[in-house]
Amino acid sequence: MKHTHLIWKELATKQVYQCRVFSVRDTTSEAPDGTKSVFSVIDAPDWAIVIPLLENTAGRHFLMVRQWRHGSRSLSLEFPGGVLEEGEAEEAGAQRELTEETGYRAGSIIKLGEFSPNPAIMSNRVHVFLAKDLT
Repeated sequence: MKHTHLIWKELATKQVYQCRVFSVRDTTSEAPDGTKSVFSVIDAPDWAIVIPLLENTAGRHFLMVRQWRHGSRSLSLEFPGGVLEEGEAEEAGAQRELTEETGYRAGSIIKLGEFSPNPAIMSNRVHVFLAKDLT
């Protein structure tokens, strides 16, 4: 089933804000019933999240990092990750973020999947990786 009766048609778009990390555009769209509305969309690069599996004599553990996050105004405990650079392969970006944030390098990096972080207002994708054989 294609659900074509749910598809909106984009009529116009205008960028209203841009900064180093993202831009915002207002999009005028028409619903299948002809109703027109304006929606704000955040355009940002894709990013990668890495779930590092650290195996040593103490057992198997996930490696996480603490970082200050300005949005929440707090320290956050999270898996390493970050924005993919323009033209960078997803796996290469995941490996780079792992090394930048933890100092570890993965002998094996496996893509687990990808998803839209907030498809209602964001246009980008998040790529999730499992990192194994850390050195």
